[in-house]
Amino acid sequence: VKDVTENSRAKEADIRYGDVITRLQGLPSHLYTLDGVNSILQKNPSKTIRLTVRRGKDLIRKTFILRDLI
Repeated sequence: VKDVTENSRAKEADIRYGDVITRLQGLPSHLYTLDGVNSILQKNPSKTIRLTVRRGKDLIRKTFILRDLI
C-alpha cells in the first residue's frame, strides 16, 4: 500500500501505508495487476471488499464496504 485516502473506508478499516496485500476477494494478490486491483477498489459503492494484508510478521484480515468519496 503506497497511499490511503483520508476519510476513506480503507482508512477507517486501518489499512496503512506499507501494508502488503496478500489476498483480495479471496484470491492471492499475485493474480491481479495493479490496474486490476485499482479497478476493483474503484467499482460501485456498497461493494464489500475482503482482503488480507501482511503488516510486519502479521497477517490481518480486513473487510470494508466501498463508498463514493465525492
